[in-house]
Amino acid sequence: MEICSSIVVINPYLVLTNACLKIKGSKITSLSFESGSLEDKPTIMPHGLASLHTHLALYPIRHSITCSYDLDSWVLNFAWPWERILRQEPELSYYSAVLALEELISSGVTAVADMHFNEEHVARAIEEAGIKGDLCTPIMDGGVYDNFEEAIDENLKLARGLY
Repeated sequence: MEICSSIVVINPYLVLTNACLKIKGSKITSLSFESGSLEDKPTIMPHGLASLHTHLALYPIRHSITCSYDLDSWVLNFAWPWERILRQEPELSYYSAVLALEELISSGVTAVADMHFNEEHVARAIEEAGIKGDLCTPIMDGGVYDNFEEAIDENLKLARGLY
């Protein structure tokens, strides 16, 4: 597929005019410039959006937040029980991330910052989706962690690529 636009925003510092992107699957395969002007049909192709605070593995329980709980009660009644399941079945983090990324990408998101655990599984989903990801394990005391040192150790393993 080829998409042409009179204005193509690559990033905030690089804006092209009369450019065409060739796309195969979900990847941009080439960039070319239209010899004629596209200004008779002005269009703007923006760069993708970034979602800067995600918990992709919590996607399957996202609607439970509408149950009129305050945040602490929601965490105790929904998030932490689901997270215990994710710790026992880490592959669920991958499948949850795949579902979440499908919705995010269809909304124009091309980069996510995700903070959770099982991030090696989330990383696989992000890589397969072809978007950018900044991943970390949250440093917290409670929930699935016995203490914050356990969370720090997991984050260091992720940062060092030890998974």
